[in-house]
Amino acid sequence: MTRQSARCADERGGFALAIVLMALLVLTAVASGALVAASGQRRAAQVAGQSVAGRTLARGTVERALVELGGWASASVGDTAEVVAEGTAGVSYLWRVRSMRISPEYHLIVAEAGPKSGFQMREARLVWWLDPLTRVAGHAAVVEADSVHVDAGGRVEADSLLAARGALLGCDSAQGGSGVLGGVAPATGALPAPPEWGAHDADGNFEGLRLGWLGSSELAALAAHVVAPGGVWSPSCSDCWAGLVFGSGDLELAASGAGLLLVDGDVAIVSGVRWTGVLVVSGDVELSTGAEVVGLLRAGGVVRVAATSAVQGSVCAAIAAVETATSLARPIPAPERSWLVPLPPAAG
Repeated sequence: MTRQSARCADERGGFALAIVLMALLVLTAVASGALVAASGQRRAAQVAGQSVAGRTLARGTVERALVELGGWASASVGDTAEVVAEGTAGVSYLWRVRSMRISPEYHLIVAEAGPKSGFQMREARLVWWLDPLTRVAGHAAVVEADSVHVDAGGRVEADSLLAARGALLGCDSAQGGSGVLGGVAPATGALPAPPEWGAHDADGNFEGLRLGWLGSSELAALAAHVVAPGGVWSPSCSDCWAGLVFGSGDLELAASGAGLLLVDGDVAIVSGVRWTGVLVVSGDVELSTGAEVVGLLRAGGVVRVAATSAVQGSVCAAIAAVETATSLARPIPAPERSWLVPLPPAAG
């Protein structure tokens, strides 16, 4: 082999080596890119999994809070959201539930959940939470009915507090003492004209019997006592708060008592019997001779007040009656779509 052919062979070998090195570099770059891509995909899958787990946990804690939360809401509109529950799930996830009052009877229940070292997913639900002051303040008169008939010698006495809604806060001690309401002090005055019975901003409509978002079936389920249609009911204690009492049809009240009495029908109050608190009736109410209602009365039909019988307006008695109906002190998911659109995650 000549020197020239040997030199050509060396040049071809060096060129081949350069090509091999370049190929190795390309393969290394491709492998590195694939590794980076795989790592990114793995991280994205991990984040997606944490997001799904966090959102599922957040929604679950909202549902759990709606079951476990109870009592009358104490926060005021505009207050900072208060933490009502918090805890851990497994070894790596945290959750927290907050309640925020956005109107007198509407609240947001907001849950945050996610890994301890990551971001927290949020879920929120709009709920209705009955408020005793708001319910009572919604009454425009001591007696609200389609019509009111007062016989000679009968009385309907207005409560001065009803005309000054700011004074409702003065009833905080209404439940003090061992007996039923020591502070019933009605002030005699002109009875405001009863409003037209029907649609109401806070109550939707009165097809049947409603209390806020609660209809007859819900009220019956929450009642401490349910009276069958056509029944004669005698409270077991005339000087005790009975809580929520529901009548599923016409009812005769045969003994004195106190509480929140809701009747899907007519009510007849026997002579000499007194009811203290709130009486809401879808039909007619008849007070026999010497019968009394102390508090507030609302009827879908006619209210008849016989001679020597009386309706004594008392805002404090009404508030105390609603406050002692503790089965109503719970958040109720708003009708239809109560879940809010997905909220942005919170920083970890």
